[in-house]
Amino acid sequence: RLAALFCVVGPVTSVFALAVWPPMAIAGFTGWLAAAAIIVGTLGLGAWAYRQRDFNRLLLVPYAGLLVIAAGVWLTGGHGSPYAELYVLSLVYVAGIYSRQRIAAFFAVLALALAAPLVYDGWDMHAAQVMSVSLVFLLGLALLVMMLARSLRRQRISLQRLAGRDELTGLGNRRALEETLDREINRAGRTGSALTIAIADIDGFKGVNDQFGHLAGDQCLRGVASALAGETRRSDLCFRWGGDEFVMLLPDTPKSGGEVLQGRLGAAIERSAVVPDGRQLTVTCGFAQFSEGLNVDALIGAADDDLRKAKQVAAARAR
Repeated sequence: RLAALFCVVGPVTSVFALAVWPPMAIAGFTGWLAAAAIIVGTLGLGAWAYRQRDFNRLLLVPYAGLLVIAAGVWLTGGHGSPYAELYVLSLVYVAGIYSRQRIAAFFAVLALALAAPLVYDGWDMHAAQVMSVSLVFLLGLALLVMMLARSLRRQRISLQRLAGRDELTGLGNRRALEETLDREINRAGRTGSALTIAIADIDGFKGVNDQFGHLAGDQCLRGVASALAGETRRSDLCFRWGGDEFVMLLPDTPKSGGEVLQGRLGAAIERSAVVPDGRQLTVTCGFAQFSEGLNVDALIGAADDDLRKAKQVAAARAR
């Protein structure tokens, strides 16, 4: 969208400028035809950019912009042409989006384009001085835009992380779970690797809140979250699904491997999550393994059904 906007702002700006500074210095009336062709071509490039999804190909847009602006400068007389000011648009676009290496390469090409009138119009000391000052100005502007864009990207990443984080436990929240699970399902479907999801529910947690209050309940939730994060592998992912339910994503793990993990989780939770009266917390887990055709909701639903059955078995044994 930014590339397309760049291809619209340039021509629209040029239309107003052409009324004041016609493109007739080199080719006479033919310059108008050339200017019209350039404007139409730039708008067509904008339409292509709007549909384009390849980030690397979009770099063609500002380079094409340099060529178009250089042509406009030539048509309007070279030295002293006001159209050279349009180089700012292409530089701001590149500096705000691309890496330092690509910005440096683009700036070098821009410098050559800016100096082109010194070649086809001949050397002019005053023009060379103006060009040098313009390059210094453009370099400072590029650095400023680059730093501002980097700061905004860092803030955006930080906000995205906060938006996907459960404040109480520090684990990912439900939104993060759904986004991550969707990616993991696509990966498992593409590579054929195993993927297991586990839902852990704290047994009798409502009684903890009712008897000791929500602050004690929150402390228990933190303890369970710490145990889950500590017992899973680095590649595994833990989330607080809601209330006293937690979800673990276990990439490259069959359902049998997840069930083995349950024993370790029980021991870890007993160590890190204790009710104020000294009782140890326990969790019941439900598991489901991804198979072709399952989406996010279906996979979570399968694990939730397994959890419900496990709860029923545990209740029957207690009786």
